[in-house]
Amino acid sequence: MTGPGNAAPASRRGGDCLAILVLLLAAAWVFWPALGGGKSFYYRDTPNYYYPEALLTSRAWLDGEMPLWDPRIAMGYPYHADPHSMVFYPLAALFMVLPFPLAYNAFVALHVALLGVFTFLLLRRWDLSPPAAALGGIALMFCGFTMSCTSLTTLLRGLCWTPLAMLAFDCWLEKESCRCLAAAAW
Repeated sequence: MTGPGNAAPASRRGGDCLAILVLLLAAAWVFWPALGGGKSFYYRDTPNYYYPEALLTSRAWLDGEMPLWDPRIAMGYPYHADPHSMVFYPLAALFMVLPFPLAYNAFVALHVALLGVFTFLLLRRWDLSPPAAALGGIALMFCGFTMSCTSLTTLLRGLCWTPLAMLAFDCWLEKESCRCLAAAAW
């Protein structure tokens, strides 16, 4: 049976999917010089800290090793215990799939895109229209703080997942479901 009640969720999903596609395309367009134009992120802490750490992790994984120790600093230090190293971070798998300079650039661009999508989903949960929620996602994706965090990938990773954690917590506030609370804590 079809009726107005059944058409609304399908049209809402269509509008949401279109808005998410726009967010992803906006990120691809802004970061195109780094994703396909031969450029790379190379400012602030990127060349001296984040890029070499990502390269060390990438090379170790490609050699079939777990990067446990970084010998470059003094007598070395426990690399896997450093949150900057990304040894146990799931999205760092990009470093095993793509050639390194592109993997680093895609890693940064993906986090900005996910930030926009997660913000959109949170704003939609708060009953904003798809255009308003998409504008909120775009605004957070390309604001000065986010663009500054592209050279500080530890901050970028935290920023990326914050709207999703807020979404899970908001779900818990409404349903008091342990699953939502576990998702917020994850």
